[in-house]
Amino acid sequence: MEQFVEQLNVLKRMFDQLPSEDLQEAIDRIDHTVEQMAQSVIFVPSSQVECLAESGLSVVQDFLDAGSSFSSVHHQDEQMIDFTCSADEMYCSEDALEQPEHQNLSYCFTCGEEFNNRKAQYRHGKLTEHQTRPPKNRDEEKARNRRKKEKEEAEKAEKREEETEDLMENIVEEKKKKQVKILFCHECKEGFANRKGLYRHSQKTNHLVRLKRAEQSKGGPIECAECAYTTANEANLRRHLQRFHNIKCLK
Repeated sequence: MEQFVEQLNVLKRMFDQLPSEDLQEAIDRIDHTVEQMAQSVIFVPSSQVECLAESGLSVVQDFLDAGSSFSSVHHQDEQMIDFTCSADEMYCSEDALEQPEHQNLSYCFTCGEEFNNRKAQYRHGKLTEHQTRPPKNRDEEKARNRRKKEKEEAEKAEKREEETEDLMENIVEEKKKKQVKILFCHECKEGFANRKGLYRHSQKTNHLVRLKRAEQSKGGPIECAECAYTTANEANLRRHLQRFHNIKCLK
């Protein structure tokens, strides 16, 4: 591997010496060599890496040599590259070295065109915008999208509910601030805006339900003999005596 890296560094330095007009053609020739190596039946790491680096160096050297006219490159393209090695260097059994009947080809899922390697398949997909990857499981994708949508809707509903609760609390607080406390507990002097609040207070504290009107309440010249209630109407006084003092008055 160290030898391969060293040869690649040499190849890189030689590429820097190439004229700009010859650079693309050199890259194409190296790609062609790599594709031939990818189609090889036997893959031996030590032999492959050495051949790859040597092939790249020979291509660049041909460009630098004005009189060669790429003869060595053409000769190399026409020949099959031999990657065989001795039995001691092999990492697999003899059965694994046999030529397979059918190669495992890649193909385009849109037009059906076959390719010898993934690199050519990827280039085809980039040029034609065809689908070069296996199609996804549509049922699983739909189920995942449905679960995602349900989760988002649940989060939105929870957020709306929280906002509604906050709004109602604010409305209640504003309403409490606007209400004028006109009823007071006779024992603790706590004020309430309505009879319902005073009644609940008496149920919790066992205080006597005796109403004491605030100074803001409407009154009159007629006074109650039992409490400080005043009114301008005798009917209101009779109703008051009967409701709060259990005194029935004749008309």
